[in-house]
Amino acid sequence: MEQLEDFTSSPPQSPTAAAAAPDKRRLLSAVSGCAKALSKGFDSKLGGFGGPPKFPRPSEINLLLKAAEEQDVSEQGVPSASLLLGMSLFSLQKMAAGGMYDQIGGGFHRYSVDEHWHVPHFEKMLYDNPELALTYLDAFRLTLAEQRRIGSGSITPAAAAAADAGAAGSGSSKRAKLEDDKTLKDPRVYATVVRGILDYLRRDMTHPEGGIYSAEDADSLDTSTGKKSEGAFYVWTADEINKVLGTERATLFSEVYGVKSEGNCTLSPRSDPHNEFNGKNVLMQFKSLSAAVSAAAPDMPLERAEVLLGSCRHELWGRRAKRPRPALDDKIVTAWNGQAMSAFALASRILPAEQPPPKPCFPVDACTPDTYMTAAVKMAEFARHNLWDASTGRLRRAFCKAPSAVEGFADDYALLISGLLDLYECGGGLHWLQWAVQLQETLDTLFWDKQGGYFQGSGTDPSIKLRLKEDYDGAEPAASSIAAANLIRLAALLPSGSSPSSSSSSSSSEEMQQMSYGDRADAVLSG
Repeated sequence: MEQLEDFTSSPPQSPTAAAAAPDKRRLLSAVSGCAKALSKGFDSKLGGFGGPPKFPRPSEINLLLKAAEEQDVSEQGVPSASLLLGMSLFSLQKMAAGGMYDQIGGGFHRYSVDEHWHVPHFEKMLYDNPELALTYLDAFRLTLAEQRRIGSGSITPAAAAAADAGAAGSGSSKRAKLEDDKTLKDPRVYATVVRGILDYLRRDMTHPEGGIYSAEDADSLDTSTGKKSEGAFYVWTADEINKVLGTERATLFSEVYGVKSEGNCTLSPRSDPHNEFNGKNVLMQFKSLSAAVSAAAPDMPLERAEVLLGSCRHELWGRRAKRPRPALDDKIVTAWNGQAMSAFALASRILPAEQPPPKPCFPVDACTPDTYMTAAVKMAEFARHNLWDASTGRLRRAFCKAPSAVEGFADDYALLISGLLDLYECGGGLHWLQWAVQLQETLDTLFWDKQGGYFQGSGTDPSIKLRLKEDYDGAEPAASSIAAANLIRLAALLPSGSSPSSSSSSSSSEEMQQMSYGDRADAVLSG
């Protein structure tokens, strides 16, 4: 601890100053190339990239947000920063307005079966909800920064769209869509989704000691048939909503969320190909609140309508809670809890910029940022006590009533390290940085590939003949990509040269002892 205090009391070194640090121009060129390729598949009408089934794919949107923030816009054929940002924000708002987002209880379902983000596969997973919270948090940060820069409360995106005339895959109709929507750069939209995700995880998915459970099933018992069916917990008939809310409130609610007596799962042939949802409604924001008020309650002030909708959602959530709930997968997975730790810690640091502070409007509890930091600390304490073997210095893959016999994989180490770094940088305490450094040394010792990057398994199991190495950020980020970011951050926090623990670690390889964090990051990115 004293050694770390010495290191961190010195002025931090920038990642690019670390020995053999990656060349920024080369990396930004790669990011711009990926952004150019992604933009070709942009759905300018409904958001997202590619056709149905539509997955949220936060890694792709994260890349576009990063490209919009840092790209060299002079690179030929690459959409401008403003257009890349517009594509990202448009997609994020379409996803959050859809039925793939649980409009009553918060949190995202796994994916949408149709192109409208409407009817989801109803399973809720931990692996993507924290990642999506981080993406929406980044969107909040970027839109707030631009709002402050412009000095206006509502800003139209893609102001420089004329510069994109030669950009691949960015036709005039796409630019028009992005230019006309004045709500895209309202930071409050993204902060509300972040809170909706995190409050759902706190409310419904948290172990009493602080770890976060893995998933809720798609199926549950439909009391009207006595059989399990997908989405039974989440769908509504118009009569149910009228009985809970009363006619007056139900009229406005139904106008916003597209509730119909015959059901609303008819937007696409893909929405309900087997007619499972006849007469049922998957809630989705079909209209903006202002448009719904104009149609259903023209004399009602928008602020009052917003409060009314929140109370409606809360009452429906209470009624829904009386239904048989989908089965809970109560495993606590190390990697996914590391992601959740990052989301809660960063929310505690970034969301105080949301001014004025939000009022409770269900499913948002409007808790203080300290509440999110407390949750992140409890996750870290849970991981240290239940997912880590102090005698060996190694992680376990999961906990379910007891620590798993399965040792942790590279992604468990990488994502937990990332969460610990976020927790430290957001004020959680120096001891979390110390543990992150220790875990990084274990990750390097067990999983490092001399050709660059990290194997997924440690190679200690003799029954596994082939060690795989993931190099693609799909539904979950690859261990090597997260580890590269961690190493760059450690290079900034600690001096160049060997890390503080490697010089005294008998388990670290001689090769690793000679490599600074910057060296290792460069090797991962070049591998």
